[in-house]
Amino acid sequence: MKSKEALFEAIDWGIFSIGGVIASFLLPANIIITLVLLKPIPDGLLSSFPVIPLTDLYLFLVLGGAAWHAIHRIRFILFGFGLSHHRGIVRAITTIALALILGWAFEVLLLL
Repeated sequence: MKSKEALFEAIDWGIFSIGGVIASFLLPANIIITLVLLKPIPDGLLSSFPVIPLTDLYLFLVLGGAAWHAIHRIRFILFGFGLSHHRGIVRAITTIALALILGWAFEVLLLL
C-alpha cells in the first residue's frame, strides 16, 4: 500500500511542477498575446483566424495546469496551518474545488 501512495505523491508533485511552469511562463504570455491580438474588440486580429481544435486542448491544459498548481499549493498551505491531521478532508475539499474549476474551464472552452 505504501508504494501506491508513493507513486501518487510522485505523480502529484510532477504535475505540480509542470503546472508551475505553465503558470509562470505560458499563462502570462498567453494573456498578453491574446490581449494584444484581440484589441478588446470582437473584430480584432484573432477573430479572422480559423478555429483550430487543438486550441481548445491547449487552453484546457494551460488552465488545468495552473489550477492544479494553485490547488496543490493551497492544500499544503492548509496543512501548514495545522490541518495535517485532517489530510483526508483537506484532500477531498481541494479535489472537489479542482474538479469544479476544471469543469468550469471545460464549459467555457466549449462555448468558444
